[in-house]
Amino acid sequence: MPDNTVRSFDLELMDCAVCCEPLRPPIIQCQNGHATCNSCSVKMGKCHACTLPIGPMRCRIMEAVVESLTVYCQNRVYGCQESFNYDEKTDHEKYCSFIECSCPIPECNVKGSSETIYAHCKELHKDILTLFNFGRKFAVSVDMHDRGLLLQEEQSDVVFVLNNTKCSYGNIITVFCLGPLSNGSCPYDIEVKFDESSVHDKMHRFHSSTKNFQDTNKYYRSLTGFLLDSSDQEFFADGLIKMEISVYRSLELGSADDV
Repeated sequence: MPDNTVRSFDLELMDCAVCCEPLRPPIIQCQNGHATCNSCSVKMGKCHACTLPIGPMRCRIMEAVVESLTVYCQNRVYGCQESFNYDEKTDHEKYCSFIECSCPIPECNVKGSSETIYAHCKELHKDILTLFNFGRKFAVSVDMHDRGLLLQEEQSDVVFVLNNTKCSYGNIITVFCLGPLSNGSCPYDIEVKFDESSVHDKMHRFHSSTKNFQDTNKYYRSLTGFLLDSSDQEFFADGLIKMEISVYRSLELGSADDV
């Protein structure tokens, strides 16, 4: 009986050479057989490889290969058991709950699924974690020149980063959530207290929702968030920004009984 197992296959051959996205029907070819996705063929008007005009001729063989090719998620090593057609791979991996995450401590190189990193932080970085509960206000202080704080929700173990970006026009405070996009966004409130000597109102309030991140390098130097401009700096005792924060559970994370 013949062995039909594919020993080696370059999956990049299944990507459009122009936009580098997975090919999906209709796949268009030029007279020399060079294939591209339909949207790129319309934009280009000519073949990317040989510059011949490219029209409505479909590459039926390539379409059949794409439709028959089944692949695993790249996060299989972290526990994902999903398999799907190759053209569905990118969409799945964008929201995969097993997506690779890195420890948010810059000096730590541990990588794994979000659940793995939550447990890692709880065990090895517990001395620098600020614990809190969803929906309950808690107080923190951040040095104006520090990057921020590592937060962990006590019941779910979900890890957050209170990020402080120092820039020429002040400080930008933002809360990020470590984990896949499928976790959804967690609403949060920040109240910043000024010294009693301040001519400002005693407190500034800010409401937003967390952005999700997986890679440590993707959230430092945030340019969006709660801005404390440089004129506020003299009103923080000892250079500390004192805040009260409330983080609320996203609908995607479910109720406390589900976690």
